[in-house]
Amino acid sequence: MSREVEVWSDLPDGTSLRVGQASFRTRRDGDPLMSTVFEYSRDWLDSPSGYALCPEMPLLRGPMTFATERLVPGALADSGPDHWGRTLLFAAERKAAVRERRAARSLHEGDFLLMARDATRLGALRYSVDGGETFESAPNGDVPTLVDLPRLVESTRRAVSDEPTDEDLELLTRAGTSMGGARPKATVRSEDGALHLAKLPSDEDRWDVMAWEAVALEIARRAGIPVPRSELHRISDDRSILVLERFDRDHLGRRVGYMSAHSLVEKTTTQEVDYVELVDLLGDVSDDPSADRADLFRRVVVTLLVNNVDDHMKNHGLLRVGAGWRLSPVFDVNPFPPVYTAMQSTQVRRVGEGAGRSIETLLAHASAFGMEVPGAERVVREVAEAVVQWPDIAAELGIEDPTESTVSRAFTTPAADEARALRS
Repeated sequence: MSREVEVWSDLPDGTSLRVGQASFRTRRDGDPLMSTVFEYSRDWLDSPSGYALCPEMPLLRGPMTFATERLVPGALADSGPDHWGRTLLFAAERKAAVRERRAARSLHEGDFLLMARDATRLGALRYSVDGGETFESAPNGDVPTLVDLPRLVESTRRAVSDEPTDEDLELLTRAGTSMGGARPKATVRSEDGALHLAKLPSDEDRWDVMAWEAVALEIARRAGIPVPRSELHRISDDRSILVLERFDRDHLGRRVGYMSAHSLVEKTTTQEVDYVELVDLLGDVSDDPSADRADLFRRVVVTLLVNNVDDHMKNHGLLRVGAGWRLSPVFDVNPFPPVYTAMQSTQVRRVGEGAGRSIETLLAHASAFGMEVPGAERVVREVAEAVVQWPDIAAELGIEDPTESTVSRAFTTPAADEARALRS
């Protein structure tokens, strides 16, 4: 069986153009996805606005088949739901099956992609089955607003406990399912209509994760790294909601193309990649390679100095700018106490002499980022000056006794010692 869908993209001028056709193929209805076949449209190929959606989808005529571990090509997968969104869509399907007195359908990657809400979909890609007249999917109801945050927290709590009501799932799916990651989150509109991402607390959190992410973002901002505008909403002494402005929409609300670093490097989730590899590939697609290489170096320093061990390739992204891509504002930067395993950590260099994840390793590979060692050391010192402000930043954000928190140990790792030696 085959499910056909047109792939469209919004352009910077606000118009839309058909990118191509995707076909999701299974043996029979309800079976797992076997392959995706994609072909660019002549309009996209001939347009000055056309570009390769990601490296594994080169701008060429003819069909491309994806039938290995990556059954959906990266650029399409980036616009669909990840773990949290799939959890909600699975739950919604089970509820619908009970109401309609039928067996729940098995859902595959293509189903998830088309079930994600169009209004809140990540990036500029959209999906249609009627020539672009309407886009998949369009559930009833408006995107929730900031006023709905308390309801979203309660609905999320029941969804995580596998006890959501129909009303919970209706609200949470209206809030969007295509934003990546496993943490509970929702897209909401501010008073001016702009889309924001609300990152919600979980009962499984061992500390105020969202408040400490706000600390890390402020450190990054003071270290000279672009960050999305954000607000921290306190809901209790140890729980917060972090509301971030969506950077895949411009100031007029128009969609901006997005590609994850996971799609850039063309690796599966089980294949490792390091920052030296990433910066090399970044230089191939960036609209300003020198600036993006230097920016990535600075981000890696922050990652090391706040012990952000959840820095896998889906937690780095690029936005379509001009004739290429630029690093998006930084996101998903979280300090972790050293006791947490580094199973998701990205090494600076994973093989060969000087492999590892340290300031020393990063400085040894400074040339890969287009930097001389003295300049790289200066950047480390600048970032370290921002990082040492973490107790004051945490206090300003309402975290009580931050130096007594378990998270405080994130700032006392060997990487911090290396940076301190450079500052002295």
